[in-house]
Amino acid sequence: MSIISLRHLHKRFGKLVVLNDVSLEIEPGKTLVVLGPSGTGKSVLLKHIVVLLRPDKGEVWFEDQRIDHLSERKLDPIRQNFGFLFQMGALFDSLNNLENVAFPIVEHTDLPRERAYQIAQQKLEMVGASGRRVEDAHGTVRRNA
Repeated sequence: MSIISLRHLHKRFGKLVVLNDVSLEIEPGKTLVVLGPSGTGKSVLLKHIVVLLRPDKGEVWFEDQRIDHLSERKLDPIRQNFGFLFQMGALFDSLNNLENVAFPIVEHTDLPRERAYQIAQQKLEMVGASGRRVEDAHGTVRRNA
């Protein structure tokens, strides 16, 4: 059973055909690598999976639900199942590492800001990136325990 299914996708930009009858099944727990030279449609394919682009023809399915025709509002909870980093993605250079990790938690949940920062701190500690000084949600510097 597939968690993601792309069925006969077609996408063109003007006269440029980027996806031509592309089908793909991704099973839960599997890792998939999409490789190819620049301009061959890798990013276009990935943007269809999260419905940042919609196919000219074909269907996009997630967990047995067709999603390519859903409104943006209905796509929001589905998109929370995906992590997506663009090729030139980077951290916000105006934020420290804690603020960067806390940013999506603050933006995409209803958690209090202080709790979002606690979660972000835990995640940084999990990967050994917490450092010795940490700012809380109010910019107060404290020492790690």
